[in-house]
Amino acid sequence: MKKSLLIIVAALATNMAMSQTQIKHRTCGTHEYNEQLMQQDPQFKAAQEQIEINTQAIINEQANNGTLSKVTNVVNIPVVVHVVYKTAAQNISDVKINAQIAQLNLDFAALNTDSNLIPAPFKPLFANTQIQFCLAQRDPQGNPSTGIVRVLTTVSSFTQSNGVKYTAQGGSNAWPASSYLNLWVCNLGSSLLGYAQFPGGSAATDGVVCLYGTVGSMLSPGSTPSYNLGRTNGHEIGHWLNLRHIWGDANCGNDLVSDTPTQQGANFGCPNFPKISCNNGPNGEMFVNYMDYVDDDCMHMFTVGQSARMNALFNPNTGTRKSLLTSLGCTPVGINEVKDAAEIMNVYPNPSAGVFTLNFNADKIYDFEINVYNELGAKVYSKSETKYYDNVYSLDLNSLKDGMYNMVLTIGDKSYSSRISIQK
Repeated sequence: MKKSLLIIVAALATNMAMSQTQIKHRTCGTHEYNEQLMQQDPQFKAAQEQIEINTQAIINEQANNGTLSKVTNVVNIPVVVHVVYKTAAQNISDVKINAQIAQLNLDFAALNTDSNLIPAPFKPLFANTQIQFCLAQRDPQGNPSTGIVRVLTTVSSFTQSNGVKYTAQGGSNAWPASSYLNLWVCNLGSSLLGYAQFPGGSAATDGVVCLYGTVGSMLSPGSTPSYNLGRTNGHEIGHWLNLRHIWGDANCGNDLVSDTPTQQGANFGCPNFPKISCNNGPNGEMFVNYMDYVDDDCMHMFTVGQSARMNALFNPNTGTRKSLLTSLGCTPVGINEVKDAAEIMNVYPNPSAGVFTLNFNADKIYDFEINVYNELGAKVYSKSETKYYDNVYSLDLNSLKDGMYNMVLTIGDKSYSSRISIQK
């Protein structure tokens, strides 16, 4: 009898643990959160209005110049992951976090292996955003870092009140938003999967918050059924990069992107194509978009228009998040004064099957060193050249696996960084 009772108690405990991660349908708190911010903070509302004016001006100029879909410069965003946990399950592993970063990079580069599920009419709009992510290699003080901060909390679950973003409230203080994307991972209440802050708000709360069970990838899923392939974080980072929900948070609303079809509202689960509403036939709603509410395994794409909108934030003149372009967060400690490699050379093709051409801007004798780092910050290639007379150099990286890398060229006391992609 005692043994049977123990089995029943164990089963109940297991069911309770599972129920904490089972969510009926996707719930994103971003729209409500930012609506509250605009009501509470007139400066945030004014900033949002100015950001929208700047964004539309940049997109219109690109459309007029025929360059809307021609994003050539890779934006590399350093990420600090604040793991705020009360239980062992909430203290997700480094493996899961690394898998999440890898999935983000695949999804934002249009390299996700499930892109074959995009309906044919939408495939011409499938975009490589040229936005990539790395775990921070150095902290704000310039010390080596894994990009992961772990905080034990007494808080059972957090809400959209931002408590998780403050050490004094049981969370973890943000790293400088001008140099890092802050990603808080915790237990969220009210069946909330995550929420994000649109650009233009307070630096102390700038970033993304997600439920711990959503962290993962297609190859290493998290613990929240239907929302465990890393797409929740891609959805929320989309908000952080100024994307609205694809239905515009209104019945047949406007998401401020020209190439996403108007749709009636949020989609859940995985609808059948086509799903027609709001006079958007014959192709109907783009429910496979990362900014809808479908299950993770039904999310497959950003569009060209969404890519342009996100990249407008990095415009060197008016971009609200342009400071991230000069962040050293992705650069390992020991490499200082890192500049954009585009200042002295072109790197092509990029992506490459393994061999890259470095075309220097001027004929000159170069004594230089090339180091290549993987997404975890580990050096995977190094070579030095002395008295190199040509202005064209062939960099053979065929020995490396497919993926994103950070190439650093050092000449004298200056270093130049370029994000490169190997696709064999």
